[in-house]
Amino acid sequence: MAFQFRLQSVLTYRESLEEKAQLALGKEQRLLEDAMKLAQQLRQERLEMIVAFEERKKKAMASPLFGIFQESILHKEGEILQQDVAVETQRMVVEEKRKELATKIQDRKVLDILKEKDHRAYIVEEQAKEQKAGDEQAVLRYSRQ
Repeated sequence: MAFQFRLQSVLTYRESLEEKAQLALGKEQRLLEDAMKLAQQLRQERLEMIVAFEERKKKAMASPLFGIFQESILHKEGEILQQDVAVETQRMVVEEKRKELATKIQDRKVLDILKEKDHRAYIVEEQAKEQKAGDEQAVLRYSRQ
């Protein structure tokens, strides 16, 4: 008779939960990377705006254009601040998903350990049965002689 783990369905379920948690973590990490790239892009755009503004200031510039440059730079800085908040929020989400995954892994490992322990007990039991059957055959052979 082959070894059958009595909680195999629970182990399979926990493995599927762990896999789902890994996928969720991966998704959130990609979203974090996207948010970080957008924040970097906004910073680069702001820097380019500042450089263009400084170049334009070297020449004659009308005051409305000066105001437009300043407002554009301030608006970009506001976008950067909003994106920084979004990045931090996404970091917290990723950390939460990482903790959830760690919990799922731990739950599965508990069952893996139990399965291994049950398997070792099964092997010991099977060896004891084989030993007993061998002993009985030896007694029967001896009694026939």
